Amino acid sequence: WVRDNTGINISHSDIQDSPYESNTISIDADVTSYSGNIEVVQLNYDTGDGWVTVDMEQVFSTNTYRGYLNDLYDGMLIKYYIMAVDSEGIVQTYPNNAPEGYVMFILGDLPDFYVNNFENGADGWIAGDDLDDASSGLWELAIPVATFNDDNIQVQPGNDTSNDGDYCFITGNGYEDGNGGFDDVDNGRTTLYSPVFDLTDFDEMIFSYWRWYTNDIGDNGNNDKWEVSVSNNNGSSWTNLEYSSSSDANWLKKTFILSDVIDFTSEVMFKFIAEDISYDGDNGSGGSLVEAAIDDFKLEFL
Repeated sequence: WVRDNTGINISHSDIQDSPYESNTISIDADVTSYSGNIEVVQLNYDTGDGWVTVDMEQVFSTNTYRGYLNDLYDGMLIKYYIMAVDSEGIVQTYPNNAPEGYVMFILGDLPDFYVNNFENGADGWIAGDDLDDASSGLWELAIPVATFNDDNIQVQPGNDTSNDGDYCFITGNGYEDGNGGFDDVDNGRTTLYSPVFDLTDFDEMIFSYWRWYTNDIGDNGNNDKWEVSVSNNNGSSWTNLEYSSSSDANWLKKTFILSDVIDFTSEVMFKFIAEDISYDGDNGSGGSLVEAAIDDFKLEFL
């Protein structure tokens, strides 16, 4: 994943959630300047006590710079970003919008408040809403069956994400050989609701889930919206966590610091909306192939 501007390019692979194996982690980035020499590269990180800045050292005579996170332990939420300055005075960060944007990962295991891999039934989850109007592709709990379009591009997943599981919530699980649009979301929206959670005893909560969402195949690819929202008043009002038309036909983990988004009450709940709406526009009139799935929903506390 590469971020660049007119002077500095920072190339870095984000650190992912990982088991605790050592109290030190090294973070590398390839940093180059198009118009000058790299003067300094810094690693900025927060392990819970505020931002700390350390210099990243050049590895031999390469373009790789390395910084270290020390004094780590099992069960941490870590945020970081990288900043570089060259001899022309150009400043570049990774991610581009740092410090507002940053990379975040969990090291080891945080204590669980609620975990659901959907292997034991719906367990209080509700598929459907009075405002839903999709004619097909409604949320259901099932073992997913992969579907493909006419060009053999995958639309719907053929497995869940749990290491020892099979089930997930998915938008329609019908299958017709050679028809990737069979039982996808059509002509409207479909909604999935979580149970209601009492979070009044907590100060910080990490919310995560794995999701599949694809909408980029068809007459109006990349137009339909994927929405994930949270409410702290039993659904009377909602705050968006995701509101995107970006398609990714892969299982992708999403993580949020929930305490940064809402005040905790006894009426916290979540909803997931997939839609397929017919548009008249530059991309043609009609809908697109829309499939979504949710698995491994988790609330963890610090």
